[in-house]
Amino acid sequence: MESYRPFGRPILRYVPPYSYGYAEDIEIEGGEVRGCQYIGGVFGAVCGSYTTRNCTVKDLSVVCVNPNNDGNVHLLYAGGVVGWMGEGAYTFESCTAVDCTIVGTNGYAVGGVAAMVNQNCTLIDCSSTNVTVSCDVDTTGHQTGLVAGMMNGTVGSPVYVRGYSADAQSL
Repeated sequence: MESYRPFGRPILRYVPPYSYGYAEDIEIEGGEVRGCQYIGGVFGAVCGSYTTRNCTVKDLSVVCVNPNNDGNVHLLYAGGVVGWMGEGAYTFESCTAVDCTIVGTNGYAVGGVAAMVNQNCTLIDCSSTNVTVSCDVDTTGHQTGLVAGMMNGTVGSPVYVRGYSADAQSL
């Protein structure tokens, strides 16, 4: 499956703010998702009250490119499954990235399953196997991680991660 998603809007472009529902049993294999702000193998950005279960991305390249090409760190997010999990009660359960490469060029957060996990969002039993996560900016202004590039919880609005596994990774 060859794919190019302009402006980082992959299979499901953007879940509207504060909408409700679920997505399950999604499988994406092969190809590339490339864009310039919220980039993910399945979702670019989500917020509201959603649950995603049994989502797998395999042999996928996710690339977030700074359109300014100015060498500065920008608010760019690249994740294996989701680029940005916004405020709300969003849950990813049993989501997996396998044999993937996730790259943030002058990016801000780059993660194996999610780039940015915001307040009240949850990752349960997610995993990544043979995933490479990288950001090419040599500054302290970016975050990379095998679970998530960045998690942003607050008192009263925490982020939850439970049961994550990673194997044969590199950062």
